[in-house]
Amino acid sequence: MKRCAKCILPESYPGIVYDGDGVCNRCHEWETEFGNVDYPQLKTELDRLVAVTSQQARAKGLPYDVIVPVSGGKDSAYVLYIMKEHYKSRVLAVNYMNTMQTEQAQKNLFHLIDNFDVDFRMLAVQPSLLKRAYNEAMKQLGEFCLVCNCTGYWVMLSFLYDQFSKYGYVPLIVGGWSRKYEFDPRINTLDFVKYYQLLEKSGLLAEFGRTLRVDVLEMLSSQHDVRQETGGGYIQLPDYMEWDHGEILRVLKQNGWQPMKNQDTHFDCWASPLADKLETVKYGLNQKSTITATMVRAGKRDRDRAIIDEELSLREPVDRLLTERFARHIGFSLDELEELNSILKK
Repeated sequence: MKRCAKCILPESYPGIVYDGDGVCNRCHEWETEFGNVDYPQLKTELDRLVAVTSQQARAKGLPYDVIVPVSGGKDSAYVLYIMKEHYKSRVLAVNYMNTMQTEQAQKNLFHLIDNFDVDFRMLAVQPSLLKRAYNEAMKQLGEFCLVCNCTGYWVMLSFLYDQFSKYGYVPLIVGGWSRKYEFDPRINTLDFVKYYQLLEKSGLLAEFGRTLRVDVLEMLSSQHDVRQETGGGYIQLPDYMEWDHGEILRVLKQNGWQPMKNQDTHFDCWASPLADKLETVKYGLNQKSTITATMVRAGKRDRDRAIIDEELSLREPVDRLLTERFARHIGFSLDELEELNSILKK
């Protein structure tokens, strides 16, 4: 299989083009955007933004300076640490319950809330409704991450609209998604147009709309990936500082956060190994692959070692018990389970 001479993206990557030196277009795009980032200047901008928005929140009589969405995973945990311990912000931590959180993620979540002594809200929609949406996504699209990610943003923004109705102002929202390391323009699981169409086609839109604001979803459907809509009242912390994964793990472990063995990507979701395998069947690579490619571009991983690890990872079968657990969770029939197993064998 042909791979980029600089990173590890294979020829199966959608829309890939190699130049005369065998370097892919994603490497060139990444270098243009991130090759000369002035992090000291961005940190100064972040300091100013946090100071101004905190002052505004206090002037409006809000009980919080900042809202931090948390999952129990590494990145959101570090955002919570920075905003509470470094900036001394009055933090409201908010969690979206997607029905598939791992036990370790839940332990981390509640430990962090206690350790950093912050107020906490868990947001959820009716679990059976969310599971039906997962079921429809699997049947129509052959994947389910779209439903999890898009519903999470919809739930969060509906909550923020309620906050605005109460206070007339929403504090700064700070996420931990890294556009530099995680964003991929061609394997994207945050497509609100596709999500809206899925819910509408399956008859679930009105049911979700009983408790969530449909006008919010319509607004989201008019945008691109909202994680890239930085500035204003919603920012991603990795846009303002170098996201040093080794340092992040060191700091979090000192504060009692623990990783999950044998699951390094999205360990806050027990179904993520299945999601990775479905992407592998579809694209010949998955989200772990694109993140690894970016780490190689950035000089954070050795390319030869990364290729070996990648090829071994892509060959790993999904635990049949996990597949059966997922099928039961979303209400698949035995025939649908067997069809899923046959897809995963490809």
